[in-house]
Amino acid sequence: MTALDSRLKTAGRGGALGSTRNPLPPQDLRAKLQANRAERYDLLASARALFLNEGKREGLLHPQNWHRTAKCKWTPVSATIGVHASREHGSAFYSGVMNCGSVWACPVCAAKVQERRREEVAKAVAWADAQGLQAAMVTLTFPHYVWQQLTELLGQQKTALKYLREGSPWTRFKKATGYQGLIRSLELTYGQNGWHPHTHELWFVDAGTDADTMKKTVLERWKTSCARAGLLDLDNVDQVAAFEAHAVDVKGWCTASDYLAKQDDSRHWGVDAEIAKASTKAGRAKGKHPFALLSLFQDGDRKAGHRFLDYAAAMKGKRQLFWSAGLKAKVGVIEQSDEEVAEEQRDDADLLGHLEIEEWKLIRQAGLRAKVLDLAESNGGWVAIQHLLRSIQTRQRFTDSLSRILQPRRLIFAGAKMRVLNRAPLALACLSRGVSSTVELHPMSIPPLAPQVSVVSCDRQKKPLLKLGTTRRESRAAGQDR
Repeated sequence: MTALDSRLKTAGRGGALGSTRNPLPPQDLRAKLQANRAERYDLLASARALFLNEGKREGLLHPQNWHRTAKCKWTPVSATIGVHASREHGSAFYSGVMNCGSVWACPVCAAKVQERRREEVAKAVAWADAQGLQAAMVTLTFPHYVWQQLTELLGQQKTALKYLREGSPWTRFKKATGYQGLIRSLELTYGQNGWHPHTHELWFVDAGTDADTMKKTVLERWKTSCARAGLLDLDNVDQVAAFEAHAVDVKGWCTASDYLAKQDDSRHWGVDAEIAKASTKAGRAKGKHPFALLSLFQDGDRKAGHRFLDYAAAMKGKRQLFWSAGLKAKVGVIEQSDEEVAEEQRDDADLLGHLEIEEWKLIRQAGLRAKVLDLAESNGGWVAIQHLLRSIQTRQRFTDSLSRILQPRRLIFAGAKMRVLNRAPLALACLSRGVSSTVELHPMSIPPLAPQVSVVSCDRQKKPLLKLGTTRRESRAAGQDR
């Protein structure tokens, strides 16, 4: 009996290990959450493929070290990979695998980290209300053009923000408004005018501070700061007019929902938002979240892939959310890095079972990391996962045998199918939809995509065909697991 057989036999419903699922969210909500998660894992695989290729291009000994996201949800950090399911929310997750914690480059970690940060922002707004303060939302942007590099824009933006909050004018402003601190969120989109870095900030000020009066002061300060940083040409009348009309927005008595909705407006990229608006003129003009560039890359847009690489390199080491010194202590928020947030699991969860390293390699190579979590959340639980593993292992044994038998020969590719060249026929038992049949296969060699070949069948003229076993984009990263 194999280790897999043993675990399948001992899997039960009563205990934590091997248990099936507890109450689930409503069916439609669960389906939407799983679809979003599948897309995030799909995009993560594309990001990994881009990063690995760039690491190889630069001659790195370990190409995955070009960006830590290349190892996220891929590289084991323990002897086995645990599959867990939350008792409270019915959601599944892995343990024993690396989490990168990058809100910039990782669609999977970004979803978790940003959700946790939302809770912290909401707590800060509640604190301000209890202190008799108002939370004013301040949006700061500046002119940007398609020819400008992101690293250059970020450097100039950082300088302008520094100029905004220095000197005696800023000291007088803080005193006049009762300024207690801020939370700043850095957001980026890419549109017709290139990269668009901007900030959404919460300023905690006295209840009596007027938003319109504050906007006039901030606009003049921001205009001067951007000019000093090289972001604004004061001699360009049209540019200055556009700046004064759009560069600063101040909303008084902002609720947590107001601020978070503004953040979400910059972060929409998933199946339920970005794809829908991408086809509209307004969506194209407003710009895309960088993760939408990954989606375009998946559809064959190589320029979008290069832009995402530039973006990922430019954002290394940068924080998305910044709090004024001492503000977290006042609010009662514990200081945690994004990596720590990505690693932390708060839910009371059942351990459904452990995946061996070789099993984990099969799952990730087949592009089924999200599928395994779907099964963990289903009524089938661990048993369903084991049945999936059996299916993957059966397919893998078949393709391994096929590769060994047919290694010295070659194929012609045509779309998703591969037609065998006619030389020296070889009899071989083939499987087609579970039905065995014996046909003549001709000698060939299997290219590096062999792990993706899962079905052997014949057309009506009895000419043997091979069919790719997966259409998931995650197969792009298959075979690059070292």
